[in-house]
Amino acid sequence: SYMDIHRDFESNMIALGMVADAPLETFLKEHPQISSIRFCLDNDKAGREATEKLMEKYYELGYEVADSPPPKGCKDYNEWLVKARKEKQCNLYSKNREIP
Repeated sequence: SYMDIHRDFESNMIALGMVADAPLETFLKEHPQISSIRFCLDNDKAGREATEKLMEKYYELGYEVADSPPPKGCKDYNEWLVKARKEKQCNLYSKNREIP
């Protein structure tokens, strides 16, 4: 969903298992050229707490870290994408219909 929203087809993206960072640890070991990490976890309590811990951990390991949650009112990127697509469809419809 992040990729679709931001039209980012160049960055490496990893889905974490819930909030566990084992996939990220493995990826970073296999790709030592990576120097920055953008965390896009959910807006719920678990996601926000995990983001804080992960950012601290990886900052201390020497990575540039950033928090990029979905906007307020959206639990996660998928919910944001669904809302954005609905709004775009509504906007397209209202622009193309005839107004009496």
